[in-house]
Amino acid sequence: MKFVKSSSQANMVAPQSVETWSDICRTYVINLERRPERLKFITEQFSKFGMSFERFAAVDGKNISVPDLAAAGVIAPPALIRYWLPADVKLFGIDLTDGGIGCALSHMYIWRDF
Repeated sequence: MKFVKSSSQANMVAPQSVETWSDICRTYVINLERRPERLKFITEQFSKFGMSFERFAAVDGKNISVPDLAAAGVIAPPALIRYWLPADVKLFGIDLTDGGIGCALSHMYIWRDF
């Protein structure tokens, strides 16, 4: 799918090139093993549209070793410094959290698979 710039906005908008849900070649649902109720909910939603998906077991941020990821070069030193800040000082969407790292790794593994 290509994206075009709207002349009235600086935002990118997607053209109406996908005719039906069946035109989508691959759909993933990232789901934490410890959250089966979320998988059940999204399965029900997808079935309403007659869509299928491939479940991808999410990387659980609660089970990762941030120091090991930093040592392997997955997390940059400047980001690691801010990871250790207390939660009430972190900037939402900017500073690393365990959940954010798990989310990013999950997406990276899917990109690698694709």
